[in-house]
Amino acid sequence: MDMSLFSVFKCLLLAPYIISKVHAFPNSQNPFAGGPSISRPSSGPSCSISLFNRAALSLYGQVETSAYVGPPLDCPGPWSKIVLDVMGSVAGVQYDRAGCLWLAGVEILRMTTPEPDNPGIEWAVERDLTHYAAIFKEPSNVTLQIPNTVNSQYTGVLYISASITFWSQSLSPPPPPLPENVTSPQKQPTPQPKRPADAVLPLAPPPNSSNPWSSMGISGNEIRNISITFPRRDVTNATLDLYASGFPIRQPQSVVPLPSNVTFLDSCFLLFFSDLNK
Repeated sequence: MDMSLFSVFKCLLLAPYIISKVHAFPNSQNPFAGGPSISRPSSGPSCSISLFNRAALSLYGQVETSAYVGPPLDCPGPWSKIVLDVMGSVAGVQYDRAGCLWLAGVEILRMTTPEPDNPGIEWAVERDLTHYAAIFKEPSNVTLQIPNTVNSQYTGVLYISASITFWSQSLSPPPPPLPENVTSPQKQPTPQPKRPADAVLPLAPPPNSSNPWSSMGISGNEIRNISITFPRRDVTNATLDLYASGFPIRQPQSVVPLPSNVTFLDSCFLLFFSDLNK
């Protein structure tokens, strides 16, 4: 092998080690979405509720909780749109970390944080939760966990804020009547928005565990059996939402005693009931 080519090859092999020693990415920028933003109603009243305000995450087993008090009095529902906004920031030296946000035991966001530079970076995530409207009708608990480690080497504390915005359905006034000698042109039927689920049922709510993130970990040929009971018998349709993340454990085993490869699974049923029995 040519010596210059060998040197380049050696540098490529050592690149991850070199970066870990430098502990910074001086040319990084704040992450941004590659796709279009979620469309938000331009009319109709809207109300927002804060779930977390700069929750500081620095421990691997740390779990943050808050109370969801129910929908705002000014936006009691039904809603035309529900959007989750999550804002994060981190500075210093830190791995990218994975975690979840749950409401009423239902996972509403699976996320991965970006790796920062020393000055710090910020990011924002949004998700349309209109199809999960059923979990927002009653008070419940909100749970946030992004396992993190902060010490003399990894200095980045994660700061996470989250809020929910509701848009009430607005009733448009009927069009004025046409004159007697004018006929209405035939219109194509307007597509109807997808109906939100009548109930959202988590299969095995991770927040019931003292360490929700680790409770989702499945390795090797492990099998878990879960029994659930639907709240009503007149279920006409059931959709399964499945969240899965696979990770090779690259952090030192002293941080958390997990196998070398773990998949973190969570799921819930979206249930639709018969219109006749509502």
